[in-house]
Amino acid sequence: KFDVAQARASLAASGLSAKQVSLTYAYDQSSDFAKATAKFVHDQLKTNLGIELNLQALDPNTLSSRVEAGQFQITGPRGWTADYPDPADWYDLFLTTSSNNIAFWQNPQYDNFVSVARTDTQPTRRDQEYLQAQSMLVGEAPVVFLAQTVTWYLVQPYVRGLVNSPVDEWPGALAPAGLSIAPH
Repeated sequence: KFDVAQARASLAASGLSAKQVSLTYAYDQSSDFAKATAKFVHDQLKTNLGIELNLQALDPNTLSSRVEAGQFQITGPRGWTADYPDPADWYDLFLTTSSNNIAFWQNPQYDNFVSVARTDTQPTRRDQEYLQAQSMLVGEAPVVFLAQTVTWYLVQPYVRGLVNSPVDEWPGALAPAGLSIAPH
């Protein structure tokens, strides 16, 4: 939830003034989306908290090397596309042992909830385990879920068997075997 008053109160409670906060946001200089996102974050912190965020434009290779080594304060945007429509494909990202855990966040309770949920065969209980993990992830905020891109596709009416999924990279990606072209 976007709450400027709460953010200001949290900053005050930290004992730091906005001028004492020194942060650098590293982003991919070759991406217009990354540049716009960095500017947005910069402007929001400046406008709402008075924090001056240093922006660092890096070439993709340098940025990638620094991210993999954990040599950054803030970076983004980073993306993930699920390989299959299951919570495990999202929650596994933040496991202590995940190579995709670029925040290097560690929470043994989170790891346990996700590990148990992955093998639980009771859907209701499994959902609850993932909700517990989600609560920890959002509560500790090792990452900020800032943007969700949307892609629109035009599909001819003679394309049959198209099953869309929120995790598709292209229409029908999850079940391409069912696609066919009707006579037209």
